[in-house]
Amino acid sequence: MSSFAKTRMNLRKILSKEITVSSELNKDLKLFNVHHSAIKKSDDFDFYFPDDTKNFTLFKKGEKIYHDLGKDYIADIDMRVIFPIKMSL
Repeated sequence: MSSFAKTRMNLRKILSKEITVSSELNKDLKLFNVHHSAIKKSDDFDFYFPDDTKNFTLFKKGEKIYHDLGKDYIADIDMRVIFPIKMSL
């Protein structure tokens, strides 16, 4: 079972009151901090990595991540990239 499928199943159980939120549900939860947000500010914006790069791909300190407004954003720490989910209604 994928980790998102497990999350979906647990959310359904919580919403239907089959289970209550407890530390048991949170034991495998991994927390992340947002270090930097890449927000497009010009038509010059582009990533330095391929379009098929997967979420949580590791970028090492010193790697170029993107450029915009004539400047490069270079990772100042080891970091992972996370993309927003495109949802269709």
